Amino acid sequence: MNQETPDVRERLLAIFEEVREVPGAAFEAEHLVQYLIDNPQRGTELHNTFKGRQKFFRFMRTIEEEYTICFAMKDNDLTSLEQWVDRVNYIRSTPKSSLTSIANQLKEPPPYMPSLAVAVVFLFVVAFAWKLIAAYSLILLVMPAAAIWFMYRSYWQELRFYSDMKEKITNRGVATKNQSANNP
Repeated sequence: MNQETPDVRERLLAIFEEVREVPGAAFEAEHLVQYLIDNPQRGTELHNTFKGRQKFFRFMRTIEEEYTICFAMKDNDLTSLEQWVDRVNYIRSTPKSSLTSIANQLKEPPPYMPSLAVAVVFLFVVAFAWKLIAAYSLILLVMPAAAIWFMYRSYWQELRFYSDMKEKITNRGVATKNQSANNP
């Protein structure tokens, strides 16, 4: 462990308390992320519920923004406080790992692309059926249009987030190199 660990540990616990469903409730440090939701159970409940995934990704995103880092996909498996502290310290010390994670995230197609394709096809079917059942078609037209808007909006937010993080991490790396050059 390096000397920054106590500060990182305290800040991670503060972020955990901000994000979790029941702030101040007892938790086990070995299973930290399970306690982001109320009444946690061992296993995969956190990642199998919308609320659990939302809390988990908000926790991760807050840490990424706080420390100007980017977690890798494999970091979704971190569970204990010690794992999170060690991982944050490691990523902070190696900006290249964050940049690699960003590049990998941007290479991945959005997970909802099949749903988007179905929504677009459905949109066209409803548009062609418009003349047959106009009133129902309007309702059916709004649903896939709203789904498409939501999917693209979240995709563009992700792209903007990773683009901003890449710039911040690159600037932090340049600033660190400049400080090292000025302080031999």
